Amino acid sequence: MATNLVTKTEDFSHADWSNDTVTVTANTTAAPTFAGGSAGLADTLADNSAVVQGSLFSTYRAIANNATDWMTSVFIRKDATTTRFPEITMQMIDGVGLYCGVQINTSTGAIANSLDGAPDAKGVVDFDALWWRVWLRKANNASGNTSLRMGIFPARAGTIGGSDSSTTGSIIAWGANQTNDSTVQTYAPDPTYSFATTLPAGDVTTGFRAYINANAAGADVMPKLRAALASSTGLAVAGDISMLMAKYIGR
Repeated sequence: MATNLVTKTEDFSHADWSNDTVTVTANTTAAPTFAGGSAGLADTLADNSAVVQGSLFSTYRAIANNATDWMTSVFIRKDATTTRFPEITMQMIDGVGLYCGVQINTSTGAIANSLDGAPDAKGVVDFDALWWRVWLRKANNASGNTSLRMGIFPARAGTIGGSDSSTTGSIIAWGANQTNDSTVQTYAPDPTYSFATTLPAGDVTTGFRAYINANAAGADVMPKLRAALASSTGLAVAGDISMLMAKYIGR
């Protein structure tokens, strides 16, 4: 699986996302069912300003100065709203910069290029009864671009393909993804989590506290703990703390 360069892929309230007038309400909605119990919840992203176009941008990540393809995608919850159209963008800088985007009708799945730049390719996956997965592809241009980020505008326009700062509205989003690929890849969760695969030895109280202190950095610790336990080699030893905690949180 290709590396997902986006950090905090399921937490749009985190400081790794620069926020311009977007109200982020974290953990409002269950993630797509394929993600399982280890996934973080989806967030509601609201642009309530009729003056400024609200936006979120991920932290710039280092990329190679070459001409390879980059894919950007995010899951957006389906709804019946046709008065605002969100936009997903991709930006490369440091050389001859590149910027492109795609808008989606969250009711029908129709898509259109951003007025600010067209991707080399775009699409939407009708993922299930509840979710779209919007994607766009752009090749770097070997001009010196070595930084990449993605952007999300919850309400870019009142007509698809347009741009209107007075448009307001919200979307539910989850699972941001940017990979050095030419095709849509399996969603790769936040790469910045590095939970240990086994819990420390000791009694449940002492060991669990030490594990949390060493590995936790947010309110979503329980889903991440479940994910760590799901791949834990320590579960093979009956009665050790890994086994006890796996039973406790329902592995």
